[in-house]
Amino acid sequence: MVSPNVPNVEAEKKVSDLPVIIEDKDYTVAEVSQIIIKTLSHVSDQSEFNNLKYSAADVYWVLNDLLGYINNRMEGEFKLQNLKKGTWKIRYTDQKKAEYLSNRKQEKKKKQTADYIEQLTGKRPPWA
Repeated sequence: MVSPNVPNVEAEKKVSDLPVIIEDKDYTVAEVSQIIIKTLSHVSDQSEFNNLKYSAADVYWVLNDLLGYINNRMEGEFKLQNLKKGTWKIRYTDQKKAEYLSNRKQEKKKKQTADYIEQLTGKRPPWA
C-alpha cells in the first residue's frame, strides 16, 4: 500500500504526455469543450497510477468553478441545481430568461424593502 505522502515510484515511470495545441485564435465553446474533454480523458487514463481521492464537495466545487468561468464568458447561465442529496442537475438558462428572473428577484426585494419601510413608518414609499 502506498502512503499518500510517499511518491509512487511506479507512477512516475508511467507518466505520459498529451500534446495540446492552443493556437493564437478565437475558439468556439464547442472547440474549447473538445480540448477540455481530451484533457480530462488523459487525466482519467493516468488516474490508475495515482491514489488521490476527491470528496463529493471537491467534485461540486470543480464543477461549480468551471461553470462560473464559462458563465463569465458567454450569454446565458449554467447552474448546478440540487435535486436531492447527492443528485445534481446542470441547468442552462438563456440570457433573456436570466434577465427576466433577475428582474423578478429585484422586484421582490424592492417590495420586501417597501413593506419593511411601511411597517416601520406607517407610510409606503413613493417608489414602491
